[in-house]
Amino acid sequence: MNVPDVTLQEQDLQLNPYDVTLLVKDGKEFKAHRQVLSEASPFFEALLRSDMKEKKEGVIRLEMFNESQMADILEFIYTGNVKISAQENAKNLIAVADYLCLSNLKHIAGKFLEQNLTTLNCFSTLHLAEEYLCNDLTDSTRKVISSNFAVLAETEEFMKLPSHEVEKWISSDEIAISGEEDVFETVLRWIDHDKSERSAKFSDMFRHVRLTFLSRDYLLSHVVTNDLVKDNKDCLNGATEALAWIDRELIEGDWDVSRPHPPRKALEVSVIVVCGSEVPFRTLVNVPEENEFYSLPERAKSGRYYDIDTYCEKQLVFSCRGKLFIVPCEIGRAQCFIPELNRWTPSPL
Repeated sequence: MNVPDVTLQEQDLQLNPYDVTLLVKDGKEFKAHRQVLSEASPFFEALLRSDMKEKKEGVIRLEMFNESQMADILEFIYTGNVKISAQENAKNLIAVADYLCLSNLKHIAGKFLEQNLTTLNCFSTLHLAEEYLCNDLTDSTRKVISSNFAVLAETEEFMKLPSHEVEKWISSDEIAISGEEDVFETVLRWIDHDKSERSAKFSDMFRHVRLTFLSRDYLLSHVVTNDLVKDNKDCLNGATEALAWIDRELIEGDWDVSRPHPPRKALEVSVIVVCGSEVPFRTLVNVPEENEFYSLPERAKSGRYYDIDTYCEKQLVFSCRGKLFIVPCEIGRAQCFIPELNRWTPSPL
C-alpha cells in the first residue's frame, strides 16, 4: 500500500486516521483524508458529499491516473508544493489538475512550461494551453511565437500545423517579420511540405499576404511568376491589382487612398520628423533605431501651396494612417507626404 510522504497542516488531521482510499492505475492505492481532499478540490468535495458510492465506500476510483501522478497530486494538496522535473511531467499535471479542478496546480505547471519554451515545443505547448484553458500560458506562448515567428515558421513543428492554424498566424498583426515577403515565403514552404495535399489550400493562405507591402520588383519576380499564383485566377488578380495600386498615378483627391490592410506591427517604424521653416522647405526624418537622418523630397512651391510673402513659420506636424501631414497657420497650404509614392501632395484638410 502506498501512502504519500506528506505533512498535514492541521493538528487534528494528524491525529485522525485516513478515511478515504484513492485507487489508481494498476490497482495502486493511496490513503487520504476526506476533509483535506474536499477543501482542496471542488471535484472531491462534490464526490464525497454526494449520495454516490464513493462517499459510502470511502473509495475513489481514478484509474485514468498512474501512481506517479497521484503522488504529485497528493503532495500538492497536502503541502501546496510539487516537484516538476520535466516538461512531460508538467503537461501531465495540467491534464490531471484540470480534471480535479486544482487551478493553482494547473497554474504552477503552466509556469514551468512557460519558463521552458523552445523553438521545438512552442506550438505543442500552445495547443495544450488552449485545450485546458490555461489563459496565462496561452497568452505568454502566443507572445513568444509572435516575437519569434520568422524563426519558428521554418521549424518542423510549424510545418505540421493544420491549415486553419497557419492562417491564424499569417493573418495576425502581431507576428514579427522583416518584411511581408516572409509571409509569402512561409506560405510556400508550408505548401511544399506536402504539396499534393496542400496545394488546394494555397488560395486561402495567399489572401492573408498583404500584397501592397511587397515591393514592385518582388511582386514581378517572385509572385506573379509563381506557378501556384498563375494557376489561380483570384490569386493572380490580387497580385496584378497590387501592382496597379503601386503604379497608380497620384491625382487630386487620391491622397486618402489607403492600402487594403494596415502594416504588421513589426513593420511600423517610429521616426522623428524635423521640418525646416526657411526656403527651401527641407523635411528630415530621423530613425532612432538606425541613428540616421533621411531627407524627404522638397515640398510643393507653386500655386496656393507656397507663397513666400505669406509663409508662416508655425506649423503642425503629425502622422495619420501611414502618411505625414504638415499644416501651416494657413490651413489651405497643408500638405501630405505619401511614403509609398515618395511624394508630397496638397492635403484637403
